[in-house]
Amino acid sequence: MEKTPVMTENEFIELARKKFQAIKSLENSETFYEHEKNFDQIWVELGADILEKSLGELPNDKRKKKTIQTRFGTISIANNRYFMGNCTRQSPYLQELCVFFGQDTCYGSAEDVLCKTLRISVSDSSIFRITNQIGLDSEVFMPQSYLNECINQAVYTMIDGSMVLTREDKWKEVKVARIFQENHHGEISKNRSEIHQSLYLAHLGGHLEFEERLQKLLDPLEKQAQTMIFINDGAIWIKDFISTFYPKAIQIIDFYHVKEHLGDFAKIAFTNKEKRSEWIENMANLLLESDLDTVIDEINICEIPNKDNSLKESLLNYLENNRFRMNYKLYRSKNWLIGSGPIESAQRTVVQQRLKLSGQRWNIKNAQNVLNLRTCHMSNQWQTVVNKCRLAA
Repeated sequence: MEKTPVMTENEFIELARKKFQAIKSLENSETFYEHEKNFDQIWVELGADILEKSLGELPNDKRKKKTIQTRFGTISIANNRYFMGNCTRQSPYLQELCVFFGQDTCYGSAEDVLCKTLRISVSDSSIFRITNQIGLDSEVFMPQSYLNECINQAVYTMIDGSMVLTREDKWKEVKVARIFQENHHGEISKNRSEIHQSLYLAHLGGHLEFEERLQKLLDPLEKQAQTMIFINDGAIWIKDFISTFYPKAIQIIDFYHVKEHLGDFAKIAFTNKEKRSEWIENMANLLLESDLDTVIDEINICEIPNKDNSLKESLLNYLENNRFRMNYKLYRSKNWLIGSGPIESAQRTVVQQRLKLSGQRWNIKNAQNVLNLRTCHMSNQWQTVVNKCRLAA
């Protein structure tokens, strides 16, 4: 592709000289706020002039040049300089900025942020269009560096769901997975721990499609990792998925989810709050020692109204069916996690902070596009988005 000559040093100096008087006039500013704010405006205008000039001389023929909106505002550019006349109205870099803010907050707020910080106007409808265009098929992948790092490591996969209001199906579940290695998790203070690197997957739809996408991430890991550990709330479809495709993996049912079930039963078994709390803690301690048989015996001797017998049976069946996933004494001896806090956190940051804002109701396809972008961002794979913006020009 032929490139026209770029500007000379003298041309650069001449453009800067034209703004000198405007910068000089800042000496009359009453406060540093006005000085800096007006300087920012001058600098943006100068940036637009220099950016346009740095792209070479413009042809006289209007058919051979194009007007395009950039991070510095609107400029003209020759069609044969990076573009062949078929690019969108926004520059690739500005598209990336639109996508970043579009996946981070509602489109109206993204418009305000761009206007306030960059002093350019990009409509919320344009941000919506660009975000969905780039979000389509953006996918988190398994980096080779991640595979190399997981050798001789335990790898956690946590799965959970969160409901989102859609236009087609009203409330629909977003299934989220969070994958991280044991060496990515550690204490940063006495009462606080952190996971400093994770891979995320979010799917708005059925579990079969979600499982297919998840397998693309997990299959390479299974070949490298020392141990695969799945922690979840005990949903049957998750249990079946793991048992079918990763039968050698360790399955752990979230300890706090089990404790919650015991708490619901205790509400009908004990009217006295102190006795109820004491019983729940005793049962939790027995579970931590992997003494499930005693827990079951204690539940059986509890006297409850006949009308609640079905709840008792349901709890007993739940514990028996998940017995093989509740060896908490063994898990703790290996310093493995037993709670699903990290995936609950992921639900809030991946899904709820963007897709459950006040008054939001999503088209399913558009919601998935935003989820794709959010998982790329949170998985530290924003370069995927950058590459798509470059190609979209």
